[in-house]
Amino acid sequence: MAGSGDDHLRSAALLSARGLVQTYRSSGGGRVQALSDVSLDIVKGETLGVVGESGSGKSTLARAILALPRPERGEVEIDGEPILKATRQRLQRIRHKLQMVFQDPLSSLNPCHRISDIVEMPLIVANRGSAVERREIVAGTLLSVGLDVEQIGSRRPSELSGGQCQRVSLARSLVLRPEILICDEPVSALDVSVQAQVLNLLEDSKMAYNLTMLFISHDLSVVRGISDRVVVMYLGKICEVGATDEVYFSARHPYTAMLLDSVPTMDPRARSQSVPRGETPSPLNVPPGCRFNTRCSRASSICEVQEPKISKVSGTVDHFVACHHPLPATGATGNRYP
Repeated sequence: MAGSGDDHLRSAALLSARGLVQTYRSSGGGRVQALSDVSLDIVKGETLGVVGESGSGKSTLARAILALPRPERGEVEIDGEPILKATRQRLQRIRHKLQMVFQDPLSSLNPCHRISDIVEMPLIVANRGSAVERREIVAGTLLSVGLDVEQIGSRRPSELSGGQCQRVSLARSLVLRPEILICDEPVSALDVSVQAQVLNLLEDSKMAYNLTMLFISHDLSVVRGISDRVVVMYLGKICEVGATDEVYFSARHPYTAMLLDSVPTMDPRARSQSVPRGETPSPLNVPPGCRFNTRCSRASSICEVQEPKISKVSGTVDHFVACHHPLPATGATGNRYP
């Protein structure tokens, strides 16, 4: 499934990541291939959604962009300025431009610190303003995410609900007024009703602070609702990229179709277009060629030996797929997303 290449990259991108490679040593001595030659970009004001199964490399991608830690190979640029080759001091200044909202809202906050101190800390590290000015910025930022500093400023994270903790995490990310916000599964640990509140808050914050967003989630409906463009990942590779409606209504990769077909539906006429075979291979021993070939009903001999390249789908404006045998346009599963 997944392929390499950069045909899907654009020239006027605010953030550009090229050829990212990241592996981790397992307890058994092997190497987990978390990212394998991954490239993507985001233009200013855009929300890019990243979807895929657990273990596809979504969170590793977010951390690689932030150099937490630096990937083994590749480069990330913001406004044409390299990040990964920057010195430690320069990297710290660059990171003021991009901030991250982590998956678990409670564990991402220091349990020993009070909320006002947590939100103020980035300003102190960045040496921004006087103590009085910082307190004003903290109060204003907390208010923008629906929290009153007078009510919760002296509390600690354990005294707040999950939704409140995620709002604090968002306020901490916004306090430096970044250009890019990376959200790693920001609503997966929240109740459905609270998820909607946080998603609306992200949309409002994007408009209020003129943000560009990278939004990571395994929830297809959430990604569709918030994203302008979507990247689909599998086993550390990109398999499909495109405008959200193009991908959701006319999926061309069998893996993307499989993900869309897995969404529950009440329509008995909705039939799966792509039935997977077997289980996801171990990232310690990925298949040669197309990594999805062991599960794909359309796989042929070429899929077993040759990795597909990302190429533009004929007749589309912004739709790219890495597949030797892409699905036809009529193979879409868009009827599940009216």
